Amino acid sequence: MANREENLKKINDELEKLSDEELEQVAGGTWHQTGDDSHFLHTLNPDFSEVNEMTLAFTPGTSNENRVKREWAKYGVELEYHGGAIYDNKYKINGKEVSRDDAYAHAREVAWG
Repeated sequence: MANREENLKKINDELEKLSDEELEQVAGGTWHQTGDDSHFLHTLNPDFSEVNEMTLAFTPGTSNENRVKREWAKYGVELEYHGGAIYDNKYKINGKEVSRDDAYAHAREVAWG
């Protein structure tokens, strides 16, 4: 089993292989936001299996983003995921764009009353 240092070296080696343009796509805030969202949603629903940031960063276009999107929908929040771009994710409640903090507060209210 690889230790933490070996895993970090592998990740850094993979990042070194990317062009600057490709790296910009990985370095964007959205995969990190979505990973944090996944962790938050897991606190609301322990049965929801979290998706970590690195999985999102290195497996774009997979069903992982959609899993997080579907979980948000259970709380009445629509997630607009920007696929690793540098732009922030967008959140909507009843079709109206809201802040991420408002989306979190809404989901807590739905989950815990």
